[in-house]
Parts: sequence; C-alpha cells; structure tokens
Amino acid sequence: MRFDLCLLATVAFVVMGTPCFLRSRFYLAVDFTHVAMMQFLMGSGVALFFMPVTVILLSDLDQNEIAAGSGLATFLRTLGASFVASLTTFLWDRRAVLPHGQLAETINPYNPLALSAIDQLGHGNAQAGADVFNGMVTQQFYQIGFNELFHPLGWIFLGLMPVIWLTKPPFSPKANALSDGH
Repeated sequence: MRFDLCLLATVAFVVMGTPCFLRSRFYLAVDFTHVAMMQFLMGSGVALFFMPVTVILLSDLDQNEIAAGSGLATFLRTLGASFVASLTTFLWDRRAVLPHGQLAETINPYNPLALSAIDQLGHGNAQAGADVFNGMVTQQFYQIGFNELFHPLGWIFLGLMPVIWLTKPPFSPKANALSDGH
C-alpha cells in the first residue's frame, strides 16, 4: 500500500498544530489529563511527520549518499529543535516579564486599592501580602505568555503545510542507484 507522503506530512502538521491551538486556551487550573492528551496529540503528529519527511529528504540521494544524508538531516533537525526550544523559552519569558513589570509600576503607596488587596492577602502583614500578590501575578502572566506563544505556533504549523507540497515526487530511490549494484 502506498501513501502520498505530502498528504501524510500535511496531516502531521494538522495533528501537531491542533494541540498548539488547544494549549493556547489553557488556564492555571488545567488538569493532568488535558496536559497528557495534548502531549499525546503532539507525539502522534511527530510520529506521522518524521517518516514522510525523511523519505522526501533522502529520495533524491544515491544509495551511497543515504547514510550521510540521514546523518545531516538528523543533525539539522536536532540543531533546529534546540534553536526553537531556546527561542520559545526566551519569548515566553519576555512575554511574562514585560506586563509583570508594567503592573508592578502601579503598585505603590499612592494606590489605595492595591494596598488594600495586599493587606487582605497578607492578613495584615504587608510584606507577606506583597509576596502572595507577586506570586499570583507571576503565575497569571506566565500562563498568559504560554497561551500567547502557542497560538502563533499553531499557525506556524498550518503555514508550513504548503511548503511540503513544493517538493517534487516521486519519492523513491534514484533508478541508477538501484542498477549500479551499490
């Protein structure tokens, strides 16, 4: 049975993009089951993605070039994943820290509403209340940053689908590679 590799890779991008959109709706009290289901969906997409993309990448190589091509593809995939992991962590942190700093500017002795809330949170202890308030705000902004990061990631996955269709089938070993006896 033959599969259209471009179609399979497209399905993989949809399956990987869907959890990104769903994750962009997470909230602080999300339970383990929801997180696990998103990981399962993402893992399914990754499993569907690697086989067709590897075949597409290696299809134009001679048989004696396949090992080197596979090694290069693995190296570039690992390098790209490391770069993207660092970039998304940086963007997530920046997205959480900037509004946190802007909100902190409004917490001052001239804001009676903020002082009242801090007093209530600390049960009369201003420092304890400020610490509780800061923790709550930090959690909220990191969750908002997480959501705001995953929404564009979903669109990126969907936006990459047309790139797969720019590849040129057939995705099979070169004819001369099979007849050379290599």
